This record gives sequence, structure tokens and C-alpha cells, in this order.
Amino acid sequence: MLGGTFRLSRKRKAGGGAPSLVDFMCSKIRDGRWHSCEELANSFSLPPGFVREVCIFLQRYGFADFRGEWVRLDPDQPTLHEAAKFLRCLARRSITIPIWEQFYVAPGSYSLSFS
Repeated sequence: MLGGTFRLSRKRKAGGGAPSLVDFMCSKIRDGRWHSCEELANSFSLPPGFVREVCIFLQRYGFADFRGEWVRLDPDQPTLHEAAKFLRCLARRSITIPIWEQFYVAPGSYSLSFS
């Protein structure tokens, strides 16, 4: 990333993180339509390079479809927070039946999807 430093999230005193720039971007592009990096950069007053890095991150881990300068999220996919909660439960081996009904982990993939 060129230029300044951006805080991705802030911790609240009661635990859990406050919404981050990534969360705000995801909420904007979660409608299933294509959005340009320039549009997102202008919406959040961020450098386009930073927005591209976030889009690449989201694509790398299966949360977004990123093609050139265009990105979109599938509204039927779990959010970042849902995926993080699922992975924490998996790491603690404390997954209950309702979680298994909600998520499907595709074999050989890092992406999660609803079944």
C-alpha cells in the first residue's frame, strides 16, 4: 500500500471489535452487484491502492469475486464475522448441530458457503 497507514479495526472495551474499514466495504458490496475500486475508494475516502489490497484479500480467502477493477460479494455467502465465528468454534472443536446445518466447507477450498 502506498501512502498512509489505516487502522482496520478498533477493539471495544466490552470485547469484540468495532466495525472496520473492511466491514464497511463488505456491507457496501454485499448486494451482489459489481462495484469498481474507484467507486469504493471515493465512498470511503480511501486510496484506490488500499481498496485493491482489501479486494485481493477478500478474493484470496473466497469472500469476493474480484476481476481487474471490479468486485462483488455473494449476499448468500457468510459474512467475515460468521466465518470467523465458525473457524473459532472449529478450532475449539465446539461446533454444535445448528452450526453444521448453516455452513458447508467445500473440500479442498478455503471458502465457506451456506448449504
